Amino acid sequence: MSHMSRSELAAKYETLVVSVAKSLLAERGYSQHHIEGEATGDVREIVQQLLIMRPPPDDNVADTEEALYAQIDELLELEQRRQVITDAH
Repeated sequence: MSHMSRSELAAKYETLVVSVAKSLLAERGYSQHHIEGEATGDVREIVQQLLIMRPPPDDNVADTEEALYAQIDELLELEQRRQVITDAH
């Protein structure tokens, strides 16, 4: 991921935000129509709210949890990289 262009970073970020949002919405039983057509920043805010409201994980679904946490970690890393790029310009 170290040699991605700005547009590639943006596309990867958008894909991750939507993927995490879909997972969290499905987990809570919400319709995914809440994120259709929304700006990436708005979807990111929905992700944040869903994470805040999220109950502690059930130990029986560790693989699912690990996959979600890996996506969130990658999302946060991309946000940090975007901030560095923005600050550099």
